[in-house]
Order: sequence, then C-alpha cells, then structure tokens
Amino acid sequence: MIGVFGPFRDYFTLVFVSAVGVIQVATALSGLRGLMFLGDRRMAGLLGAVLAVGVFLWYILSAPRNLPDTAGGLSGNQSAWLFSAASAAAIAFTLAGSSVVNWRLRVSDHQHESGLDALRGTTFLWAVVRTLIAAWKRS
Repeated sequence: MIGVFGPFRDYFTLVFVSAVGVIQVATALSGLRGLMFLGDRRMAGLLGAVLAVGVFLWYILSAPRNLPDTAGGLSGNQSAWLFSAASAAAIAFTLAGSSVVNWRLRVSDHQHESGLDALRGTTFLWAVVRTLIAAWKRS
C-alpha cells in the first residue's frame, strides 16, 4: 500500500530528482561551472543522467502507478501543481546547492558577462552579489 501521501510524495520526488538531473546535464553541456555540483563536465553530465534515469526506474518499478484518481491516483490538476512545485524546488535547490558547493568560484574572469553566461565562471550567489554591488555603485 502506498499510503495517503504516497502518490504525491512519489511524483514530487520523481519530478524533483529528474529536473535536478536534467539541469546538471544541461549545465555540463553548456559549461556553466557555477551551476554544476561536480567540477568536471563529464562527471556532472553523468551524475545528471544517472539521477534522471535512476529516478524514473525507481518510480516505475517501485509500485503500481496506473491508478485513476478515484482509486488513490493523482488527478490531472494535482499532477500539474506537483510538477510546477517540484520543478521550482529543483531550480531553487540547484541554485542554492551549487552556490554552496562552488563557493570558491567567486573570482571570475567573466566579469563582463551577464545573465546565464556569468555562471560559466561564478556561482549564482556571487553573480547576484556582484550585480547588487554594481547597482549600488551606480546609484
């Protein structure tokens, strides 16, 4: 038996972990070192692929998932809300976690870059701090 919160928790976990994995693959392919959990691009890509594939295998093989919402499954609206919440949580987790893991990556030779390109040489946290300092100096 999955339990009352089982389908919600399981689907949230599926989307959260797979989104983190896909973000890691994307950052590895694009060279955004500030968002990678592992320093090596190949290892970050491999980690992302393992997370995305592994969580799908766990989700499919761990319990029967073909349940109508009247029998304890998720409705379409519940799935949409959970997908949105888990995706947003995965982005927040990646931004915060990679900023902690790569905290030494604050000195950047990409000072002139903005947007996502700034994350090639610094973390999200340091990019925000640098932007706030620059805005403060301009005002």
